[in-house]
Amino acid sequence: AKSGYRNLTGIDYSPSAIQLSEKVREKEGMSNIKLKVEDFLAPSAELSGFEICIDKGTFDAISLNPDNAEEGFFLITSCNWTKEELLNEFREGFEILEELPTPKFCFGGRIGNSVTALVFQRKK
Repeated sequence: AKSGYRNLTGIDYSPSAIQLSEKVREKEGMSNIKLKVEDFLAPSAELSGFEICIDKGTFDAISLNPDNAEEGFFLITSCNWTKEELLNEFREGFEILEELPTPKFCFGGRIGNSVTALVFQRKK
């Protein structure tokens, strides 16, 4: 949108991801971007006719879950979600194993992280 493109649509199968995108869209003043909850692997008729599709993470997420490994690990590094938000998001199917160290910053006398990195394991 900042480069002048006007017909933009963002999709995600996660309503939470769309909610986050709506906040970013509002903050950046890009009300012309359409956002929809959609499953790219089972697209609705509304998704036909696009000239380009850019993937950011979906292929990675699908390819890193070989045969739905029963006791598989899930490592997430996010610059958009706090530790508490990620714990809440994955509480039903996963248990936290470890928080990986990430760079810290200080602003206004408070210390924080610009990135959160967590290791989860699927609950048995």
